[in-house]
Amino acid sequence: MIFKKNGDCKSEELDFLFEVYASSRLEEVEAWGWEENQIVQFLEMQFLCQQRSYEIHYPNLQTIVIDYQSIKVGRLLLVELDGKFIIVDITILPSYQNKGIGTKIISNLLEKARERNKEVHLSVFYSNDKAKKLYERLGFRQVGMDQMYIHMERTCEQKEKEVVEDKYS
Repeated sequence: MIFKKNGDCKSEELDFLFEVYASSRLEEVEAWGWEENQIVQFLEMQFLCQQRSYEIHYPNLQTIVIDYQSIKVGRLLLVELDGKFIIVDITILPSYQNKGIGTKIISNLLEKARERNKEVHLSVFYSNDKAKKLYERLGFRQVGMDQMYIHMERTCEQKEKEVVEDKYS
């Protein structure tokens, strides 16, 4: 994994981070029936808005490029705030999903949190059942909700519900 803060990202890294962001929204936006150039412009605008919002809300945000077998495959947006880790976002490119990469990244973070006696918090879209099941399997529990998100946490004492096969190696 490559650790970089937002302000330290080079142009080519921002291009990759946009690619990752766009991959997470493309199916949704394509359903609107827009032309390709409209889709790209919209996603670029949304990406920049998201970046600015994160810079305001999480000044110490770490943008971590996820590397798998020497290939950039995703991003982890992570912040340490008020004595806890917050996973602001984790996105893996679609062609690299279901290979255990996300599980490995989160498991490593959970181990680091356990060693430092910190909780880990995250939020997941209501409609993202696949991610919600992964988080539950890794020991996260629901602690709240709002109109768009289910808020989850894992304390140091919580354990994974089942043994997670490490497909990452």
